[in-house]
Amino acid sequence: MKNFTLLLFIYFISLYAVFAQKHELKGQFSYEGITAIEIDSRFFDLNIEGTNTNRVDVETEIKGKNQHYNYEIKHEKNGSNLKVWITSSANQNYEGYEETNWKDLKSFRFNYLKAVMNFKVPENINIKVKNSSGRVMANNLHGDSLRFISSSGTMRLSNLTGNIYFKLSSGRLYAENIQGDIKAVSSSGTQHWDKIEGKLRTKVSSGRILMDKVKGEIYAKSSSGTIHADDVEGIVALNTSSGRIIGENILLTKDAYFKSSSGAIKLDLMNQLDNLKFNTKASSGNIRVGKSKKVKILKENEGNIEIIGITTSGRQRYK
Repeated sequence: MKNFTLLLFIYFISLYAVFAQKHELKGQFSYEGITAIEIDSRFFDLNIEGTNTNRVDVETEIKGKNQHYNYEIKHEKNGSNLKVWITSSANQNYEGYEETNWKDLKSFRFNYLKAVMNFKVPENINIKVKNSSGRVMANNLHGDSLRFISSSGTMRLSNLTGNIYFKLSSGRLYAENIQGDIKAVSSSGTQHWDKIEGKLRTKVSSGRILMDKVKGEIYAKSSSGTIHADDVEGIVALNTSSGRIIGENILLTKDAYFKSSSGAIKLDLMNQLDNLKFNTKASSGNIRVGKSKKVKILKENEGNIEIIGITTSGRQRYK
């Protein structure tokens, strides 16, 4: 058995030597007078840093092995717009390409590529990013339109101002010190929001939403996952189909809406409870405001700010 395992290992190593093609490509380029950039970085790790200059400086590096493709980094300027993208072509330079049955080998690929793109751009700029599989990091950008789309990979974004859009199919989102009109959608992965100010509309299909020090209009929805809000101030609407809603140090400035189909609602409010109007209902569970008795339906107080709270299966606590 040991001899068979050794022979099998040697066989696959031989295949690796034949089929895997080494890539090692470094490049750099610069432009001036750019006000908008469109980047299709595919599987590259992407780093974008806003600077107090009028130049766009780009450094790229790709190295590793891939038996299928050669890659090339393209860039084109059209007026004040810059487009950067990746092209690939089938690699036919290695022995046995014509005879290889790729269908039989499709589940055994000797691919390892480390690919990075580093951008230094003017801090006042419009950005559109599309990434298939790789990290996206951006810092210190201020624009009328900042768009970041990724199929699979972590997004880490900080110090952004403007009209901002995030979309992730699978991956975590970390957003810190963001101001403006913000919209985010993710299919699978936790969203982290820290030091946010403006209008935040966010939705996740499967994952948690974690908010800390968020001020403004906050609309958050999770189909499956807990929503946790800490130090939140403003107009607040939180909705989860399967998960809890937990809030600490919440200051409401206008009417608020909280709904959990399967999970509890527990809020620690900075408002005086006597200044709030509660319109709450629990199908399975009980409701308590302050030290009041536990009930199923609670309509209490006549304050200027109304709280609508709904749970299908879970209790509600307000204090």
